[in-house]
Amino acid sequence: MQMTNAAILAVALLVVGAAVGGGRNPAQPQVDMEKKLAGLEQELVAAAPKGDVTFLDRVLAKEYRLTGPDGAVTDKKAELQKGKAGNPAYEPIAATDLQVNVYGDAAVLTGRRAYQVGGNEFRFTSVYVLRDGRWQCVARQVTSIPKP
Repeated sequence: MQMTNAAILAVALLVVGAAVGGGRNPAQPQVDMEKKLAGLEQELVAAAPKGDVTFLDRVLAKEYRLTGPDGAVTDKKAELQKGKAGNPAYEPIAATDLQVNVYGDAAVLTGRRAYQVGGNEFRFTSVYVLRDGRWQCVARQVTSIPKP
């Protein structure tokens, strides 16, 4: 059986494609996105204590709402005001129990976070949406964990 040059080329491309793509993990882009969002969340909670209002303004969506542990609701404008004041003493400790779930152009992050001052711990839920190629936080909810 004789193969044409076109057939040989097609088989060669299939073999090379399988060899190159065979080591790929189809879940890798999802894992990378989850890591990116986890990092973004850490940067977000650290931005206000550092006074980084440029970062806050970029990452908080215009319709952003935060429901705090006391049930009070604040918006982006209030968060930017807090950011302008800054307070490095309230730098957060990295989240534990972090779960990142991506649903297309939306993501929900949940976890537990402590703060260096006072040792207060909280459970949180953050909701992000992908807009114009960047993730923005549209909502956060924080619940205080009572000390034993």
